[in-house]
Amino acid sequence: MKLLKLIALLILVPLLMTAFGTWEKIRADEDRADLQSLAANLDESIPKLRQLVAERPMTSVTVGDQKMAATLALSRFESAADEMGTMLALSAVRVGLAVATIALGIIAATIGALALAATIAAGGIARQSRARMLRAFEAGRRLLPYVLVSHIAIIAAAAATIIVFEALGMWHMGRMSSGDFKLLLAGAAIAFGCLFTAWSMFKQLGLMLQMFEPTPMDALGRTVSEAESPALWDYVRGLATRLGALPPDHIVVGLTEGFYVTSHDVLLQPSAQVLHGRTLYLPLPYLATLDRDETSAIIGHELGHFAGADTEYSQRFVPIYDGVSRSLHVVAGSIIQGDLLQRTMMRPAFLFGVFFMEQFDHSVNHWKREREFAADATGVRVSSAEAAGAALVRSVAMMPRIDQALSARAEASDAIAEDAIEQLLRALSGAPLTAPDEHLDERLPHPTDSHPPTRNRIEALGTTVPAVLARGLRPVTVSEGLKTLDDYLGNAAPLRRALSDDFDAHVKAQDQEITELLQAHADAVQDETTLVEGARKHGILMYVFGGFFALVTASMLVFGLMTATTLGNSFTTVIIVAALFGVFSAGLFWRGRHFVRDHDKPLITLTPDHFIIANVADPLPIAHIADMGLQVGNGIRITLTLEPEAGTPRMLPRKVGARGGKFNARKRTLTILMAQASANGERLKPDQLLDLLSNYLKAGQARQILHDRA
Repeated sequence: MKLLKLIALLILVPLLMTAFGTWEKIRADEDRADLQSLAANLDESIPKLRQLVAERPMTSVTVGDQKMAATLALSRFESAADEMGTMLALSAVRVGLAVATIALGIIAATIGALALAATIAAGGIARQSRARMLRAFEAGRRLLPYVLVSHIAIIAAAAATIIVFEALGMWHMGRMSSGDFKLLLAGAAIAFGCLFTAWSMFKQLGLMLQMFEPTPMDALGRTVSEAESPALWDYVRGLATRLGALPPDHIVVGLTEGFYVTSHDVLLQPSAQVLHGRTLYLPLPYLATLDRDETSAIIGHELGHFAGADTEYSQRFVPIYDGVSRSLHVVAGSIIQGDLLQRTMMRPAFLFGVFFMEQFDHSVNHWKREREFAADATGVRVSSAEAAGAALVRSVAMMPRIDQALSARAEASDAIAEDAIEQLLRALSGAPLTAPDEHLDERLPHPTDSHPPTRNRIEALGTTVPAVLARGLRPVTVSEGLKTLDDYLGNAAPLRRALSDDFDAHVKAQDQEITELLQAHADAVQDETTLVEGARKHGILMYVFGGFFALVTASMLVFGLMTATTLGNSFTTVIIVAALFGVFSAGLFWRGRHFVRDHDKPLITLTPDHFIIANVADPLPIAHIADMGLQVGNGIRITLTLEPEAGTPRMLPRKVGARGGKFNARKRTLTILMAQASANGERLKPDQLLDLLSNYLKAGQARQILHDRA
């Protein structure tokens, strides 16, 4: 579906403009030929008329079908001759504009087709090898922003040429009326708007470039220098040397995530320090509970991404690819928060950005899987298959327990004196570790890669889950875990406390930010708003059309009755047609009556906590609304999807033709149909109605969340 949309936006729309430009060119050539013929006739007729007027001033001549005095004809011909130069110049300009429209449309369609074809081809090339994938992706991300900006600017320019062409077509010989000038000015204003859009598109180039530029990844933790922890650095460098891998430039320790190494720029929190180069992240909860061989297997796995043929891929492609993915999310937020013009201009580019990334997804996932298996084999070189398998089982078994303990700490309202590492170790030692089958089929947490299932990785090592299960599920001891960290880091207590404080402060800051956002949404809506259909004018218009068809019906009946003897068998046909018109007229009167009668009756009353719908017995709590949709076409359709636990709303009977909600029990949707929507005496545009409904929904949901949090 995305490809079809892009084909329509990037190729079909320009081709339609080209077709329209071709039609304009035909019209412009015909008009120019007519003007040239007229100019030739004037050049031939004016001397003859002058001679005739000089010889016989009072004589009359016939011009077309009109007879007039020769002096008047001469005056009109001379006026037309004076304006002919302007008209011929304008006709030449219109021919040029039509040609420009054709050319711009062809150029835009060609750019769109080449961009789509090149992107699809790049996806195919990416499947051949990692090196080719890297080159194809790099070329695409650098060229696409400029290609897309050029395409949209050319489309806007083509629209401007079309509008100027049609506006100049209103210029005619003789005196121009004020209405003619107003139409010309309106056309000029629209054309200027199109050119302004093209100019604005270049202003959006920065946002498009941002779409294809890597964004730093966030990490909650602290750097550990060689001076602070020489034993850890010696250990990691020794592993890198044994593997022939590049050592990290930075070692970061933290409480969250799993082990990973990356060449992304890392934005370290809470210090806001940006780390460039290779960064190795070590999660202390796992580091404390794995033995030396298991840790060597995991760190060896990570360093394996910077050994051999994987080095260039890990250093160049992975950071850029994942960074661009994050950038697309950032740009999506910017587009949503932007104005209508920005959303309109950026939508094709954003769709193309997503499509571009999707062409590489299959290849990236394939190579990621291959890389993980190869990195596992690398880790075994500095440990053993049993240690590597046990490390995987142990990590999978501890992961939910660690996440649960960190979540409990984050939800605690009071400050916790105990450092987080000791707290986690106590939680892990409180009950035996388990690794259910479904856990072994999960993927270990990693901020950039999608690892294969743990079970597959263990089997690829040449061992089995049962063979490593006992070692991986051995008990956790608090004292042993703390000693392990001291062995790596020296005196780890101050660092453990600092990381705990960072975690608590980070959670508190996030909580404060979320609370402020929720409160802002809750405060945005305080009063009630009543939505009515407000379709009285629709009703009056239906009365008018109903009256017209009633007159047609009456006329046909009178005609049929008066000529029944002459109509013969056709009399029945006339009566049937008259009856159909009569039924249609009655339907218009009936519908118009409801529009006029019910135009100011409340359909939906929006309150900060409820939606009160005309034929729903009880107010519908906003907390019971899971989703909302708005469709605009032949009227307005508002669809509210209810939460499963919300129950079934009690629907009241409606009068025939009256508006209200309709509940679909199977889909759990409540649908309200309206010809239009009005509030406070003003008709709402679809985007205004959507914003209004969304604001009340967000406010009600925010109030509910704040209540639950309290």
